[in-house]
Amino acid sequence: MTTGAGKNILLGVTGSIAAYKAASVLRGLTARGHNVRVVMSKGAQEFVTATTFRALSGRPVAADLFIEEAQASLVHVELAEWADALAVVPATANIIGKFASGIADEVVSCTWMACDCPKLIAPAMNDRMWASPAVQENCEKLKRLEKLYFVGPVEGRLASEKVGVGALAPVEEIVEKIHSVAQQGEQLTMCDDRRKTEVRVEVKRKAGCEDLPLPRYMSSGASGMDLYAAVEGDMALAPGEVKLIPTGIHVAVPSGFEAQIRPRSGLALKSGVTVLNAPGTVDSDYRAEVGVILANFGPEPLMVKRRMRVAQMVIARTERAELVEVEELTETERQLGGFGSTGLH
Repeated sequence: MTTGAGKNILLGVTGSIAAYKAASVLRGLTARGHNVRVVMSKGAQEFVTATTFRALSGRPVAADLFIEEAQASLVHVELAEWADALAVVPATANIIGKFASGIADEVVSCTWMACDCPKLIAPAMNDRMWASPAVQENCEKLKRLEKLYFVGPVEGRLASEKVGVGALAPVEEIVEKIHSVAQQGEQLTMCDDRRKTEVRVEVKRKAGCEDLPLPRYMSSGASGMDLYAAVEGDMALAPGEVKLIPTGIHVAVPSGFEAQIRPRSGLALKSGVTVLNAPGTVDSDYRAEVGVILANFGPEPLMVKRRMRVAQMVIARTERAELVEVEELTETERQLGGFGSTGLH
């Protein structure tokens, strides 16, 4: 490990079509003065060669646990001792599952297991894979570990030509996050979802809604988690119409907090559709299904489809106030004037 400004960064690359972007991440890290070494899975080598990373890093690439006898060593242990931080970019559903389950059967997962430095995961996969309960459960399990951070995935165009959540986070964002993790090490408390979980909200799926994604933050800076329509079939929301849209989830918000249900700006701008009682409040003792009251103020009907993102949920701290009845209120310059304005101009 190092003690100067430039840190030793171990870059793990796995078999996603986004593997080629890892080369740009490497260049971004070296431009910041970091020393980078690369460890690659066999799947990653189907998309980009070890030669590319060797040329960019100026260092040998670990592409297999079993190397020539002349170079023989416990390569994954050697790399683990060298690294100040380990970043897996891109991280497939397969490698995330291995990390969460403690499986170490090839060079990337063995190196991960041997490392006790801060780690970062940048997932990239098809949107359906990312939304699968198994992947989400694995990610939640990993997020509970110390010194482990996520960045992405984000919404973007995928290999299937669809637009969905599963695309690798922007290279610049990944480089910045790795830089922060390496520089601050154990002092870093921020992560992909903006922080290690300080507020835990229990979520229960409604029966028959196992196919729907759980609410989640779509970027590292997002304040709200997207909510999805749990309609059985397409539901038309006509102009001037108001309908309650089910989300297929029940939540238990801890005491002292609320879940605010807010509109999505995209729906408002494109279709004139908003959450009517925004922000709606889910209290800490509410246990019924979370519903979204959508109102269509646009000129055209909106077809609400299953899995459509219809609103955002923001977890916010609340205060309970004590009301004290008095004969007179303290005087202000404004006094009784200015309903709807300050009344001072």
